[in-house]
Amino acid sequence: MAPLKMKKKKKKKAAAERAKSFATMLVKRMKICIELVKFAIKFVIAQVEEVINENLRHRRPPPPVAMRMRSLSPPLPIVGPF
Repeated sequence: MAPLKMKKKKKKKAAAERAKSFATMLVKRMKICIELVKFAIKFVIAQVEEVINENLRHRRPPPPVAMRMRSLSPPLPIVGPF
């Protein structure tokens, strides 16, 4: 009977080792996935910033302040001598 108990213990130990090994590999894979997602997010952010900066560079500059003020207020009609 003693050898049978030893075999069961060995099987349990081997199963525990396999489970531990599987968990370790799973954690490693999850870490790799997280790093890949971080890399992808940084890449997308850099691309979006580049597009925004490129669009801002090619935009026409705003008109001078004096022209903006004239365009906002309509001209006043001249009514009689002052």
